[in-house]
Amino acid sequence: MDKLFSKQGYEIPYVYEGTGEEELLVIISHGFGSSKESTTATTVAKKLSEGGIASIRYDFPAHGESPAEGKDFRIENCLNDLERVEEMARERFPEKTIGYFSSSFGAFINLLYLTKRKPSGKMSFLRCSAVDMPGIVDRWMEDDALLKEMEEKGYVVADEGYVKPLHVYRAFWEDLKKVDLMKDFRRPESVKMRMIHGT
Repeated sequence: MDKLFSKQGYEIPYVYEGTGEEELLVIISHGFGSSKESTTATTVAKKLSEGGIASIRYDFPAHGESPAEGKDFRIENCLNDLERVEEMARERFPEKTIGYFSSSFGAFINLLYLTKRKPSGKMSFLRCSAVDMPGIVDRWMEDDALLKEMEEKGYVVADEGYVKPLHVYRAFWEDLKKVDLMKDFRRPESVKMRMIHGT
């Protein structure tokens, strides 16, 4: 398949798995510091394929194989990239029903996407949803060394167990401060949802 580019101009790396004959296509969004090649994403894609369901898994900005820099890792860009993947899916496979599978931070973005955009997906399955992503990062930033690094550089480097070092800029942290999913989430009536917490 052709390359896919974001609204900001950087490439969105993705993997499509399917024969083209499937009726359902699932868009897979990974977690914070992870990638489209994570165990969760690849396992789900494999199981979907075995069940006759196509999938597209992709990398968020500055994650996995994304050429985007840490400055591009913003909430709006993550929403835009999910929208671009969905647009591509609708254009290339207009007859397919679209669904979502997302894990952790990806689930946070999926829930924001359902609330703020006009999704064409009909179902969403969420695993270990980081519904309080702002609180998670706030607690993370209580570390004096990290806070000092953020104040001095304007970003911190997160690399503990991540696919590659992730530069998290203050702008991303500020983005999160403006989000309250528990208050703002609105599920579109047309979207069926399921959520699990665990492996």
